[in-house]
Amino acid sequence: MEIPRATLINFESALSFMDEGGTHYYLPAFMIAALEGHISSHIPFFKISPMLGSLRKSIPSEVIKIYGFDRHQALAIAAFLRFVVGEDGENAESQAELEIVWQWKDYIIKN
Repeated sequence: MEIPRATLINFESALSFMDEGGTHYYLPAFMIAALEGHISSHIPFFKISPMLGSLRKSIPSEVIKIYGFDRHQALAIAAFLRFVVGEDGENAESQAELEIVWQWKDYIIKN
């Protein structure tokens, strides 16, 4: 079922309060809305960041297991993270954000 963009726009902070099941279901919709420019890309990015625990200790395989993401979803998350920080990391707010992206990229390459 597709989630109306207006719902995502009006309740964009809801993503930060969701449990694992809610995140698994709604994160893709929020990522798509961000890519389409309906909401800030930092809304799903900031949800992904806490999922990963410490930014410097992100372990994609643990996140994938806890939230039940399959390989295609993991690829989408990795691509989204890369999009948010920019191709060369020019939009990253910190070195820690870049490290998240690199860890996800490495995980995808190795798996």
